[in-house]
Amino acid sequence: MTEQTAAAKFFMPEDEFRFSPVETLRMRRFHRQHLSAGGWMVGERFDDRYDTEVGGSHMVVTQSIDENGRMVGGFDIAKIEQYPTEPNAPIIVDYGDDGKVISVQEAEGRPELALVLARLRERVAEHAKHVSERR
Repeated sequence: MTEQTAAAKFFMPEDEFRFSPVETLRMRRFHRQHLSAGGWMVGERFDDRYDTEVGGSHMVVTQSIDENGRMVGGFDIAKIEQYPTEPNAPIIVDYGDDGKVISVQEAEGRPELALVLARLRERVAEHAKHVSERR
């Protein structure tokens, strides 16, 4: 395989199509609880139903069609350092409701999530401390 035809290997979400919905949620939960970003574990199990997710970032890659109908942009592994990144917002994931993502604002309006939200806020503070110590 030449350098031009070699491609980077990525785990793709399409792998989830081979599994039942229950197995898919279990795999997604396991993946998020073991995802590290700069030495920080992004996902943390709160209880059997909820996880908190804090930290990490995602790349912003754009792709469009130009005036000649050609695809422009997209991901190029050789230019990976050039893509901007955005931090992930802190969230609660409800695995009792098919992995529904709950924002901080939404959780504030739900009294049953008070303890989960309190832990999420603790983790936000812990993450900020972790990031400041790494600089």
